[in-house]
Amino acid sequence: MALVETDAYLLRAYGFGETSRIAVLFGREAGKLRVISKGYRNPKNPCAGALEPFRQIHLIYYHRPSREIQIAAQADVVRHHDRIEEDVARYFYASAALELVNLLMPDDQPEVALFDLLYRTLEVLGRVSGARAAIVFRGFQARTCAMAGFLPELQSCTVCEGEVQANRLFSAGAGGFVCGSCADSGTAVETISPESAALFRFLLIADPHDVAKSYEPAVRPAALEVARLIERFIAAHVDRYAGLKSMKTLQRLLQGSGRKEGNRNGR
Repeated sequence: MALVETDAYLLRAYGFGETSRIAVLFGREAGKLRVISKGYRNPKNPCAGALEPFRQIHLIYYHRPSREIQIAAQADVVRHHDRIEEDVARYFYASAALELVNLLMPDDQPEVALFDLLYRTLEVLGRVSGARAAIVFRGFQARTCAMAGFLPELQSCTVCEGEVQANRLFSAGAGGFVCGSCADSGTAVETISPESAALFRFLLIADPHDVAKSYEPAVRPAALEVARLIERFIAAHVDRYAGLKSMKTLQRLLQGSGRKEGNRNGR
């Protein structure tokens, strides 16, 4: 049994017994892992207050390869993205980002680039709101799909690798854009605007800071269309995907207030 250290974010947690907590974490050097903190509710516990959402922690744990749940030895908060909790919408966009990582990433597979992207996304979400927060989350969603191994094909036909025409035919099932000939062959497609196609490509490569700066009211129709495409793409490639619980909760709240995703400018 070895003592291991990693920076990590909490993806989800649940109680175990009366005082312990099991945490699903995404570690920068460790990938997704599960740890138990025994007696977590005790203020003197060396992990007390650390295994909570939106906190980047430095975790020390006892690792045994044959054990599914490792034992937490100590956890210290390195950074608390506390401003996320000041706004309902940004709270749920940030929660959806953590939920997505938990859904798509396998256990024990380090993905340093994704960890760093998650950090930058949470940092930006702490400073923006409304439509700007929505598009930052969609950018994170698109790039996480790519890092998880199912990158949409947006440059050439995903079926025959031929040239894609200007009318931008997209097939979630086929995995990206298709040409007119392949669409005529029976592939289920939908036509999207050139603006949406350009935005989709941008979100797959842009840093969250640049995504936030790029938003303006004129982008909103394309952003909403890209959001639908990303959801359909994930549903076509992830078994039993029915949407993220955090996003469903946010949509219910927005509908209750007469709003829709991204329907007002962000700061």
